[in-house]
Amino acid sequence: MSVILVTGALGNIGSRVVRNLVSAEARVRALVRRPADAKAKLPASVEVVQGSYDDAASLRAAMEGAARALFVTAGPALARQDAALADAAKAAGVGHIVKISVLGAREGSLEIPAWHRAGEQAIEATGLPWTFVRPGSFASNALNWAPTLRAAGKAFGAFGAAAIPVIHPDDIADVAALALTASGHERQIYELVGPEALTAAQQVATISEVTGKPFEYVNVPDEAALQGMLGA
Repeated sequence: MSVILVTGALGNIGSRVVRNLVSAEARVRALVRRPADAKAKLPASVEVVQGSYDDAASLRAAMEGAARALFVTAGPALARQDAALADAAKAAGVGHIVKISVLGAREGSLEIPAWHRAGEQAIEATGLPWTFVRPGSFASNALNWAPTLRAAGKAFGAFGAAAIPVIHPDDIADVAALALTASGHERQIYELVGPEALTAAQQVATISEVTGKPFEYVNVPDEAALQGMLGA
């Protein structure tokens, strides 16, 4: 059975994709920075290799013999990292790249979608078959509210009345794993959203209903939210 390389294998999406692939009895190779940590957290059948997105030699070694690869990158350098991964994949003869991108990825858009679109373009430039999985906001981001919900019964944010069709990471991972294991997904873009657009207040109300606790969403000014994020 062919090897499937997974980057970001300990992350929110990558770890779920690994779990799905192992359940499907695929041969999985995980590219990680700290192998000792990864071996303790990943299934025993997963081959763990050490590497860095900034180390071209380690990327080429990780890609060697892999038939397909999942790219999970984040942050301002993600386009450069996608390009480095794509170059290594092409040199190693990888047959198909699946990238976790973002909903609305396009040139000239907001920073994060623009970064991801640049990464997609770097992958396209290799000429290798690709699949771009573009999820919307993760439902699991609500876990960031847990500390203040526990401490004060309140969740704070600057979302206003914006309604977002949040999606569970499990659903994103299911799509990525399918694209990695089945044919027919080459050169396809899958834009993924949840079943219902919810405001932050509605999300908190749902958490309150499920837990039976009187939680409340409190909207804060943009400047206060910015200072809070910088402080964190």
